[in-house]
Amino acid sequence: MIFVVLSFESYYANKKIRKNLLKKKIAKMKQERNVLISLIKKTQIEIYKKNSISGLVYNIRVKKYKDRLHRIDQELPAIRSRLEVIGDSKR
Repeated sequence: MIFVVLSFESYYANKKIRKNLLKKKIAKMKQERNVLISLIKKTQIEIYKKNSISGLVYNIRVKKYKDRLHRIDQELPAIRSRLEVIGDSKR
């Protein structure tokens, strides 16, 4: 009997922990996305207004930032769907 109760408790505790971890990961990715967008804007200001970096440096930075943005945009829907599955499962 105790084993059954502990099994149910551990299942729901595990579910809650996974749900919280996914929520934190989504929040972190959203924050990183916002930082990357601001870094792209900063880099654009450096090349077009201040003229303080070369075109090569600009292209390298922006490509790196956009690559990471692209990866975040691909991962976020998958993580959100995992969160929905955890939240909606009625097992």
